[in-house]
Amino acid sequence: MTLLFAMTGCWVTGADRELVIGARRPVDSGPPDASCEAPSERIVDGGFEAGSAGASWSASSDQVDSPICSAVSCGSIGSSGPRGGTWWVWFGGLNEPESAKAVQRGVVLDPGPAELSFWLQVPERSSGAGDTLTVTVDGLPVWELVTTDAGPYVDDYALVTVDVTEHADGGAHEIGFFGVTLAETTARTSFFIDDVSLVACP
Repeated sequence: MTLLFAMTGCWVTGADRELVIGARRPVDSGPPDASCEAPSERIVDGGFEAGSAGASWSASSDQVDSPICSAVSCGSIGSSGPRGGTWWVWFGGLNEPESAKAVQRGVVLDPGPAELSFWLQVPERSSGAGDTLTVTVDGLPVWELVTTDAGPYVDDYALVTVDVTEHADGGAHEIGFFGVTLAETTARTSFFIDDVSLVACP
């Protein structure tokens, strides 16, 4: 179990995000295992702890410097922020429409079972279906969420797992997270992503 440090309440403004920081609670940790005797982790810095200047992820937004956030650089939404550690990916949460991404290239998947997993929270959402989170392998969608289906991810982080065995061909691949938010006048959507893992065999 990973214990998160409590943070005192205060208002923080970052990149148009004016949100209150609150106390965090303990959460469980640990990625799932692919079905083999010695699975190995293929993602580097899945918790984004190298920060927005880290070399493992290529992240960009058409509205802010980087969607890789800390509470200091971006603020937080109530008690919601990183699932663990200090940094996480935050798509949306702005007063303007945003298109953003976080991509890791050169992820080698040897032939055999492979499973991508990540933790997702949608602490705020608009009422429309135009806001989307898409996960890709080599630009091909392997998982997608629209805000109208975000109910299971609203109250807390929930684990998402995706079987990517069909892409395990011995080559290097690009794993991508893409967020599109439209910033409605009455509500806005935030997608929080943390603790990305890709466990593969052999």
